[in-house]
Amino acid sequence: MSDRSDELLRTLIGELAVHDQLTETARLMNEALKRGDAVAVKRLSGRYDEFTMQVEQLEEKRQDASAALVKTAAIVGRPLNLSTVILAVAPEKRPSFEEVRIQLKRSMGELAKINTCNQILLEEALHAISQTMAIVAKPDTKLSAYRKSGRIAQSDGVRRSFINQTA
Repeated sequence: MSDRSDELLRTLIGELAVHDQLTETARLMNEALKRGDAVAVKRLSGRYDEFTMQVEQLEEKRQDASAALVKTAAIVGRPLNLSTVILAVAPEKRPSFEEVRIQLKRSMGELAKINTCNQILLEEALHAISQTMAIVAKPDTKLSAYRKSGRIAQSDGVRRSFINQTA
């Protein structure tokens, strides 16, 4: 059981390292979104996807190792999560597993917060683009100085500003 628990701990530590890189990438993407740096967002998005794939691979490896460890320890009737796995490892190894579990939980929580913020920033940017496109596609003819053809609209001889039109 020692080899399995050591392998699982190494997998968890690897997963934590990738989660930390993923969180840092999300943070950098957040800063790029706030700056409006589309090139950086694109680059970071690719990097984010790579880290996400690594996490998925490590997660599968973790699930397999966890299932084998719990089966060996004959723990039944409990969900296969890290808390259950910790019960299956030798008592002297439990503090190491518990520390990694706490760090993973912290990292995942931080990543979720940053991702929520990034999602909001992206939705706001898409909304602004949509509104801009709507204005360009169908300008308000009362306030538009140009016709759809791009030529200046004929005026009645009196130059009006926006303020004069509304007053």
